[in-house]
Amino acid sequence: MDIDCLARRYTEKNLGTIQNVGTFRNGNIKTNCRFMHIIQRTANSRAILPQYAGKYINVISSCCSKYDVVPICSVVMPSHTHDIMYSDSVYNISKLRSNACRVISQSYRTDSKNRGFLVPDHLMERSPRYVAIENRAQLLQTMKYIKDNDLYLRNDGNRSPYSCFDKWEKNYFKPFCLEIPESLFEISREELVALLQKPKDEVARFAERFLKAKYLEEDKIIFFKH
Repeated sequence: MDIDCLARRYTEKNLGTIQNVGTFRNGNIKTNCRFMHIIQRTANSRAILPQYAGKYINVISSCCSKYDVVPICSVVMPSHTHDIMYSDSVYNISKLRSNACRVISQSYRTDSKNRGFLVPDHLMERSPRYVAIENRAQLLQTMKYIKDNDLYLRNDGNRSPYSCFDKWEKNYFKPFCLEIPESLFEISREELVALLQKPKDEVARFAERFLKAKYLEEDKIIFFKH
């Protein structure tokens, strides 16, 4: 029995109990925030995303400018996705991600039909979760959380179907805008990549510097719409 895997699944399932999660269905998304952490699960938590991860990221890459959205980071797990995106409107983020999910859902339905399998109504859950990111410290710690999301897979010699952080370590950064975290954290992208490889307690200590009053006052302007 893989206890690490079970623990990770429990954490993902109960993410709403440890973060201020909103959904459009409940109408409790903080729409005045520019940075959003979006968690999207497959319907019934089916582990079917590995073959569609590349297509999902390609849609994000090709359509982000159309929807006026800036992608910050993304990880695609077997049964769910994590994204951090920046936009002046959370509805723009929703439209972009709806497009990406629609494309991979159509591919999944086509593949299922061609293989003679039962064709599902939809691939993804209908209500993705949105966590508003309100300051630099939260942004950095959320990036670290997303990067480490596949640790339980790596412990078994596997990895997530897609992780932008793996790409960053190979000096491939598209379509993600690293200029934004570089500016906010006052470090180079090389230093950011190295920082995110460190244990989470070290990242948390680095993030604490941005909880000083001067940064929090600036973040009221940077992270929130007025």
